[in-house]
Formats: sequence, structure tokens, C-alpha cells
Amino acid sequence: MDHENVKVLKISHEAFDPSEVTKMVLFKSRDAVLHISFVLNLPQHPGQDKILIFKIVDSQPELAKELTLSSKVNSICVGAAIQNSGYEISKQFYADNSYYIDVADTNLDSNPLMDFHDDFGLENEEAAKEKEPEFLVIQTMDKKLSKVPVADGQDIAEMLEMPTLCSQIQAAHISGSECIIGFNQQQMRLYINDKIFSNECTSFHVSQTFLSFINSTQGLSHELFNYDLNKQLPKPTGTSAGGADLPQHPRLDESGNFNIRAVERGSKIVTVDPGTRTVLQMPRGNLEGIHPRIILLKKLIEDIENLNYGKAFKALRQHKIDINLLYDVNPE
Repeated sequence: MDHENVKVLKISHEAFDPSEVTKMVLFKSRDAVLHISFVLNLPQHPGQDKILIFKIVDSQPELAKELTLSSKVNSICVGAAIQNSGYEISKQFYADNSYYIDVADTNLDSNPLMDFHDDFGLENEEAAKEKEPEFLVIQTMDKKLSKVPVADGQDIAEMLEMPTLCSQIQAAHISGSECIIGFNQQQMRLYINDKIFSNECTSFHVSQTFLSFINSTQGLSHELFNYDLNKQLPKPTGTSAGGADLPQHPRLDESGNFNIRAVERGSKIVTVDPGTRTVLQMPRGNLEGIHPRIILLKKLIEDIENLNYGKAFKALRQHKIDINLLYDVNPE
């Protein structure tokens, strides 16, 4: 490591106490400015937390927002507008996922995060993209999700209530609508908004257009699922007794299904990089990278459609995929 290029960021502010930090999130805003968000415990107010958002300007932190919450923060993530910044997909690929997008009537009446009727459908999609606000998403101890705008001068707004407290949450665009994916590690349950998606999940990660998660099984291996969030997701059929509320996921013995593959028992997802690689941590602690076929094929098709034939050809050879794909994507 070149220690001469290592920079140490020192945050010195009267409102910042490093010993009280409970959570931290780093992200870049739409204008490519690095931000660091901290959740701080307030010893003098046991039932409250404070959120501080610093922006880094010329390698110096500047306090951009300070907010005191009336409840403790259980989990935090960035909104999908930040996570998917710089990535676009045509609306023609959106499939119907209204089962997960539409929040139950018994949930909060006001859900500003999912009100995209004024954005999606505009003739000028660039204007809609610029209009979409940037915010953090938090879940408080009352199981409610709220959005915290990054810009100063905007107040926190409630979104919806999750069925349970989630140890990890991530925001994602599902068929063009922003949704929250939550994971309860103790119960091994994965949720999309207020709907359960899996009750055997051990870990998950959301990339730009894919939801990846590992399910526990009784056999010698676990199952890694990869779902394109712009295509139709599995949902309950309502025909199985005692399990009518669970989606029907594919099985390993189903041939020709790229949504599922076997992984070593006890494996957990560390991350999914912007390319095609999924990094797993094995039970022994070592890290391994794999390239799920469904993610790889989508990336290859994008490269071919963008006329990046050299890049696509190298990937086809590296992963031993039929080179005829170069022609099959668009025969005309």
C-alpha cells in the first residue's frame, strides 16, 4: 500500500461525538459529492437518536444536516435514487409487480416514497430523474420506515410500516417504483415492502437491477437466487395449504432456470459488484467470487446492444458461453 496517498478524514464538530456513533452510511449524491451519515446515541435522552450528515468538500467535512429523532434508529440505508445513480433502464422492460409495490390498505395511508405518478410517465424522463429527491431510509424501533432527505430544509416523512424489525434494509427500484427490501436475520425472513418474499433467507444484497439472496435448505448445499427486479417476481399462488402467503420460488431440479444455483452450505453474500461478480463468504471465512449466469447474460446483452463487441467477446470466452450470442441478440 502506498501510504503517501492515504488520507485521514478528521471530523471535528460540537454536535459529533465519536463514542456515541451507532451506525454509519457513506454515499455519493447525484452531483458526485461524497457524504457521510452518522446515527448517534443521545445519553441525555435515552429514547432518541440524532442523525448527522456531512458532505466532503475539498477533503474537509462540512455539516449538511442535523436532525434529532423522537425514536431510536434500528436500521438505515440510502434511497434507490442514490444507489442506482447513473444507471438507466427503459420502461419497456418493466413487468407487473404490483403485488409487492402496492402497500396493504391496513398500512400507512400516506406513502410519499412510492408516489411516482407525477414522475414515471413524463415524456421527459430526464426531468423526472432530476425531480426524484435524494434521501436516506431509516427504520425506527416502532417498525416504521421513514425517509430523511439529504438536502437541508426538508423534513423527515413517514413511508410505511414493516411487519417486523429488520436487521438490514436496502432500497430498490422494482418495475420503476421504489420499494424497500428488509431482512430479519433472527427469523430468516426477507420482505419486499410489507410482503414476505422468503422465510429461509440467510443473507441478501440488492444491486442495480437484481435481488440476490441465499436460502437455507435441508440438503448439503444452500440455494442462491437472483431475480431481475424489472421482470415479474414470484408471488403466492394461494393454492398451497398452510403456505399460501409465501411466493413459489423455482427449484434446483428444474432445468433451464437461471434464477437459482447451488452454493456451499453456510455461504453468505458479501456484495454484488457493478459488473457480474457476486462475492460470497464461505463458512471457513474465505471469500470467493462467482458469476451467476442470469446476471452475466444480462450484462453481455447490454454490451452487445451498446456495440461493445470486444468486451462481450472476451466475456463469452472467459465464461464459456456460446459465441453465437453475438448474433442471436439482434439477428437483423
